[in-house]
Amino acid sequence: MPTDQEHPMREVLPLYLFGLLSPEEARELEQHMQGCADCRAELHVLREVSAEMPHALAGPKPHPRVKEKLLASIGKRSGKPEKAAEGIFVYREFAWRPSEFTGVEYQVLYLDRTTETITTLLRLAPGSTYPAHHHSGVEQSYVVEGSCYVGEVRLSKGEFAFAVAGSDHGVLQTEEGCTLLVVSSQHDIVSA
Repeated sequence: MPTDQEHPMREVLPLYLFGLLSPEEARELEQHMQGCADCRAELHVLREVSAEMPHALAGPKPHPRVKEKLLASIGKRSGKPEKAAEGIFVYREFAWRPSEFTGVEYQVLYLDRTTETITTLLRLAPGSTYPAHHHSGVEQSYVVEGSCYVGEVRLSKGEFAFAVAGSDHGVLQTEEGCTLLVVSSQHDIVSA
């Protein structure tokens, strides 16, 4: 295993993951990762670990009425789902998070531990790209707004596409910007 001295950029990967680097620092790290498989692999592991962190936290056990009032007062501001009926939860507001790719934001809607799938809203600014990746499972995509290209394939608002497990997904790019609803495997491997 390479040491941090061999990969000095490795120490900033957590900052990059959480969008805490300046645009210049992020670009420098992205350029480094194009040629460094170790840092790309480390970032992939950090992504998986950070996605599980909220589930590992033990919450307080307030009285049900206190919990209900507290959730009602903060639910809309926090981007958390609110209970709409027995067994049904609704997101009313979303907290977009910057990704490690310039101009790409996301919102994790649901992480299904049983099927190991993740439901995500992915928002790409005009002119941005999301790198090629390998599908460990079926990926389903629905274009909510705008349009994009997946390799040579153009997808427009209202169109649905899916990629089979084991396939490789070309670079996702957009000229006008787009928002996608994506259901994919937690184990997909990003090429860049």
